[in-house]
Amino acid sequence: METRISGMQRTQRMVTSPTQWRLLLRLAVGPATSGQLRLLGSWRELWRLWHRHLIMFHVKQWRWGLTAEGESLRPVFRAIQACITE
Repeated sequence: METRISGMQRTQRMVTSPTQWRLLLRLAVGPATSGQLRLLGSWRELWRLWHRHLIMFHVKQWRWGLTAEGESLRPVFRAIQACITE
């Protein structure tokens, strides 16, 4: 139980706004262009996620995607999606 609590506290420190969550949930579906992500939030929030090593920019694909660290949040993404669809 304590592992879950410390993991959630760590996540809350890394993802600090609803806009960041929207961006991460979109990227959990798959890579996205800057234009697609711009519709969901500001460049500042995108930069903050990049700075925290949760997302990266693939130059050859010209798309944003989740890093391994971002992928580690996938159980959280699934839980949020389950709440949204119910």
